[in-house]
Amino acid sequence: MEVRRTVPVKIDVDSDDAALLQETVDEFLFAANYVVDHAWQGEKKTTSKAQLQRETYDAARAETRLHANLVQNARNKAADAVQSTLARWKQGQYAGRPHFSTPTVVYDKRCATFHDDHASLSTIDGRIEARYVLPDEDRDTPHSRYLFNDDSEVTGADLHYRDDD
Repeated sequence: MEVRRTVPVKIDVDSDDAALLQETVDEFLFAANYVVDHAWQGEKKTTSKAQLQRETYDAARAETRLHANLVQNARNKAADAVQSTLARWKQGQYAGRPHFSTPTVVYDKRCATFHDDHASLSTIDGRIEARYVLPDEDRDTPHSRYLFNDDSEVTGADLHYRDDD
């Protein structure tokens, strides 16, 4: 059985790269909300990622400067949110139309390369290098248990802005 772990890692980038990441976040949120808006049209909500890909990909690419894989990740995030809402409805729970406003970008191996001490991240204007801010390897932390050993593999990351960091 595959086990997934989430380990928070702060990154260090210069002010130009931080601004580029912020613009990427803004466009990612636009694309995700665009897909939700499309999926929400009509009586029957669209949850098929393949159908949403066919129906929204070209327009989302034309409206944003996102790398192709970031558009696909925005679509996946939107489709998952719509599916989650419909699942809650089936259970008789209230759930409103999804809307993304939390500053986040979803990265996977198609749009990020993860190294031991940094990541290369796709942005709206090429790639940037983001250095990890990590604790000492010898301390007993989630970083030492999962990031500093060969048994774990980094397969993706969600970039979050918190307190302008």
